[in-house]
Amino acid sequence: MINQPGQGSQTKSSFYWDHVIIEVERTLVRVPRQGLIEASPIFADLFTLPSPSGGRQEGDTDSEPIRLDGVKKVDFEALLKVVFPTSANITSGTFDLTKKEWLGAMKLAAMWEMGHIRLHAIQVLSASMTPAEKVTHGLEHGIGRWVRDGVKGLVEDSQISLEDLLSVGADAASRILWIRQKTSSLSGDGSSTRRWEFGLASLKCLHCDADFCPPTVGAHTLRFQCGACQFPQDYVDMKLLYTEKIKTIPGRENEFEVHPFDLRCSECARCPLPSLASIVDRCYSCPQKGKKCMIKLTMTRPSVDEMIMELFPTEVDE
Repeated sequence: MINQPGQGSQTKSSFYWDHVIIEVERTLVRVPRQGLIEASPIFADLFTLPSPSGGRQEGDTDSEPIRLDGVKKVDFEALLKVVFPTSANITSGTFDLTKKEWLGAMKLAAMWEMGHIRLHAIQVLSASMTPAEKVTHGLEHGIGRWVRDGVKGLVEDSQISLEDLLSVGADAASRILWIRQKTSSLSGDGSSTRRWEFGLASLKCLHCDADFCPPTVGAHTLRFQCGACQFPQDYVDMKLLYTEKIKTIPGRENEFEVHPFDLRCSECARCPLPSLASIVDRCYSCPQKGKKCMIKLTMTRPSVDEMIMELFPTEVDE
């Protein structure tokens, strides 16, 4: 029953809300203060400032609104759609926002410490973003999970487009391409034609699993001289040799088959082992001396996740 005048004092319900007037890009918005107070400690502090001696404060009238400089109207209105949902939004559990509106709302939510709204926006956007969009917006808004997931998606995309690479920027694109090169998978037949770098110590005889060394290089010699250019390097130098032709060994992870003829010196790009025709394709550790052997290369490729952490250390850290 509503009290009539003279029937006693009235009380204010929790739904008795004051309104605040805000100006964004010369457009006035009038919303309940309570919604902004509950959503943001920044607005809560702003609205609890003492009133001036005249009794009125900014936001009470159209002539004296709270002005939000540097804020876009479309972003602010998108945020208000989340702060003040309609009954349809509540019953359906969804908001009628475009991807661009969600990005704008998320940006302001981060600025005004609306953590729950920011996290919800990230969750909604994550479901519809392409890997390139995740990288772009993840870098822009400091969202590490987007950067990590987006980079991984682009690295593992066999049909990555030039448009995607251009959209993430030259710096991020160069790092993504580097990760792709270092972690690239072999082709369907188990072969590869990319450049693989390794040290002489990584080579074993495919037949007997002993160290594969030319007769002039003992198993414990720590210096190696290229037979083509005489360039000396450490025996264990991981960039001493390279090959562009390897093949997987069935059932053996991180082990590859290499023909001696396909070894190359990193300095001169020629085969570093002398007397190819009669010496280098024979392992001198096998019980059957002089048996023609292929080389086994043991090489652990870094995982995509490891490379992302190495090349995007601060960007994926939230």
